[in-house]
Amino acid sequence: MSPAVSPAVNGARRIEVAGPAGTLAADVSGPGEAETVVLLHGFPQTRRCWDAVVPLLASRYRVVALDLRGHGESAGPRPGPLGEGYDKRAMTADVLAVLDHLGAERAHVVGHDRGARLAYRFALDHPARTATLAVLDIVPTSDEYEALGGVGGVRSYLWYFLAQGDGLPEALLAGSERAFVEHTLRAWSGEHYRHPEHLVQHYAAAFAAAVPAACADYRAGLHLDAPLDERDRAAGHRIAAPTLVVCSGRRARPVAGQAESTVHRAWRRWVDAPAIVPLADAGHFLPEERPDEVAHHLLAAMTGEAQRAPEAVR
Repeated sequence: MSPAVSPAVNGARRIEVAGPAGTLAADVSGPGEAETVVLLHGFPQTRRCWDAVVPLLASRYRVVALDLRGHGESAGPRPGPLGEGYDKRAMTADVLAVLDHLGAERAHVVGHDRGARLAYRFALDHPARTATLAVLDIVPTSDEYEALGGVGGVRSYLWYFLAQGDGLPEALLAGSERAFVEHTLRAWSGEHYRHPEHLVQHYAAAFAAAVPAACADYRAGLHLDAPLDERDRAAGHRIAAPTLVVCSGRRARPVAGQAESTVHRAWRRWVDAPAIVPLADAGHFLPEERPDEVAHHLLAAMTGEAQRAPEAVR
C-alpha cells in the first residue's frame, strides 16, 4: 500500500467512482437510504481530516468523505498552465459523479479550506442538487484576494507562492514535502492543538504525490476561480441554499476601522442570511481541532435549526 493510501475507518466502505478526469476515491458511512452529506477536505490534507466528524453524522445521514481530484487516492488530470482542470467549476463535475453513482438527487455539501471553495461553487452552479451548504474557515476566493495584504499576506503567502508558474513551487518543494506540511499544520492550528504523528505522516506522504494538483488548485484560484466569482457577483448571482459558515475566532474579529469582520461582510455579499458561527480559540483545522462542535453545527444546519437561530448570525 502506498503511504498516500489510507483505508476506510469508522466502519465506512471505500468506493471508487469514475469521474470525468479520473477515478475518485471516497468513504461512505451511514444508512444508504438517508439524506446524503458530502465532505470535501482542504489543504494540505485528504479525506482523513473528517475521521472524527463522520461518526457524529453517520447515525442520521449517509456521509461521503471524498478525496479531491489529484489528492489522496483520487486521480486528477494533467493541469494546464493556469490551473486548468483544477478550477472549481470543473471540479463540481466530480461531486456530481459521486452523487449520480450513489443515486442521490441532492446533498448537503460541506467543505473545509480548498474543499469549501469547491462546495460554494457547487452550490452556485448546481442549486437543484444542493440541499444545504456549509463552509469552514474561508471567505469566497475573490473576497480573499481583496482582503490579502499586510500581516494577512504573510499568513497567506501560499496564495501567491503556489500560484507561481513554470513549475517553480513544484521544484522548490521537491524533497521538502514533510517539512512543508509540518510547518503548515503547525502554523495554521490553534494554540492548543497539534496533529498526531500518524496524521502528519499520512498528510506528508499524500502531499508529496499531490504537489502538482495543489499548485494547480492555487493557480486556478488566481486565474480562473476569482475572475468567475467576480463575474457572478457583478451579475447578481447568489447562493440559494441555506448556508452555514463556521470559522475560527480570529477570522470573526472585525477588521480595523470597520464594524464587522471580513467573514461577515464577504458572505453577506453571496447569501441572504448566512448562519455565521465563530469558534473561539480555534485554529484553521476545525474538523480535527473541534469535531464535536463542527458536527453539532452541521446537524443544526442540515435540519434547519441554524437558520432559525438568530444568535447564530453575529
